[in-house]
Amino acid sequence: GARGGAGDPAATSVVEDYNGYSIRPEPFQDRGQWITSGVIEKEFGDEVKQHRFIRADMYPSEEAATDASVFKAKQIIDMMGDDLFALENG
Repeated sequence: GARGGAGDPAATSVVEDYNGYSIRPEPFQDRGQWITSGVIEKEFGDEVKQHRFIRADMYPSEEAATDASVFKAKQIIDMMGDDLFALENG
């Protein structure tokens, strides 16, 4: 498909709403494979909290990695709920 110029970052600004959370899949390419990654957001009053996740899962296409990123985010939300925002990266 002709989507954008060569070397553009993933042009998928998909946001999926799930149980009051917003899931933004952000897969990225590494050595020809697409890595599962994304951001989970939720509003708490005036504040928006974010949790970024990256998994080691690799996929041959951006589309497959995007689907996997949404699936993984839903798993994280189902398992942890709001506790996921207590996980500080690092």
